[in-house]
Amino acid sequence: MPQNESKELLEALDAMKKEKNQENAERLTKLLEEIEVLVPAVMPKNTDPAILKQMSSSTPETPHPVPEGAQPLPCILQNEAGQKFFPIFTSNEQIEKGEGVPRYPITLNMPFKSCIDLIVKIKGVEGAVINPYTHNILMNINRENDASGGPEPIQLSEPEFHALVRKQMEAALLPGKIFTEGEDFIKDL
Repeated sequence: MPQNESKELLEALDAMKKEKNQENAERLTKLLEEIEVLVPAVMPKNTDPAILKQMSSSTPETPHPVPEGAQPLPCILQNEAGQKFFPIFTSNEQIEKGEGVPRYPITLNMPFKSCIDLIVKIKGVEGAVINPYTHNILMNINRENDASGGPEPIQLSEPEFHALVRKQMEAALLPGKIFTEGEDFIKDL
C-alpha cells in the first residue's frame, strides 16, 4: 500500500502544477520512480461473481492480493478533446478528492515504473495524468517507435496484465503480512 505522500513529493507536485519546466519534471519523475502508486481499475463484464464478491471485501486499509482468475483492467480517463490518459494517484486521499466522481471499484497498488511500461502498451492512450482531481499533471509518454515507422509496441493482454498486477500485489502484501502477523499468518496459509 502506498505510504502517505511525502512532503517532498507534494512540494514537487505543487511546483510542477505551478510551473511546468524541465527541472520540475525531472524532480517529480525521480520521486515518482521510487514509490508505488494507486491505479483505478474495473473488472471485465464476464468476471465470475465469486471473484467479484471476494474482491469486494478489500478496503484501502486492508488490501488483498488479486484473486486467481481475476483480470482487472485499468480505468482510462478521457478529456473534452477526446485524448485518453492513464490516471495515477499518489495516495488514497488524492482519490477521495474527486467530488461528484463515482468511486472506483478497484485500486491497484503498482510501482510507478510498471505504470509507465503499461501505458506504452495501451493503444490510444496519450500518457498519464497524476492526481487528476488536484494536481492534474499530464505526462506524455515517449513512444520511440511510433514516429520512426519501426515496430509497434506490443499490447499487453489481459492475462499479462493480471500476472503483472498479481506479482506486484503478492510482492508487497505477502511480505508485509508475514512481517506483521508472523507464524499465525503462515499457519492460515
